[in-house]
Amino acid sequence: MVSTTVTHIIGTVSLMLIFISVGSYYSMSIAAFKNDVIVVQLSKIANYIGSDIVDLVSLCYLGDEDQFLTKKINLPAGLTAYGYNMTIEEVGQSLLVRVYLISDSFIYGEYALPWSTESNIEVYDGSGTYPSNLTPRFAVDNLDVDINLDVDIVIWCQKTGDQITIGVGWRAQER
Repeated sequence: MVSTTVTHIIGTVSLMLIFISVGSYYSMSIAAFKNDVIVVQLSKIANYIGSDIVDLVSLCYLGDEDQFLTKKINLPAGLTAYGYNMTIEEVGQSLLVRVYLISDSFIYGEYALPWSTESNIEVYDGSGTYPSNLTPRFAVDNLDVDINLDVDIVIWCQKTGDQITIGVGWRAQER
């Protein structure tokens, strides 16, 4: 009789461990899949921003005079549940557009801009004067629904002589 009780206890504990392990495996698999989907979406945003920066710089090269150009970024609605930042960074000799989750900076998308840090194109470093309706930033942080209601997020490009400066910023919405 004692051996039957022990056998039932061992069987019950074994079944519980199997259920727990299957549930844990499922949760980890779903979390990894969700992160992969978010990385793809962040990469698409980085590609969108990077290609628009390339367009702005190309427009600056067309003219000989000094210019200041901005372009409103139309962010997708698919990631509104997640806060994310976007930056233009100098990494080694490369310039990168990087879009990453605030909650986990290891989940990100990148776009390599086609210029090196040795070119006449530089990333905004906090100095310089710009129109009063634009707030230049090192990065646009906390991109969520509240920010999108009253400001436009823009990328900008300023040509002064042969030097071109690029950056991201906020601008009051035009009504």
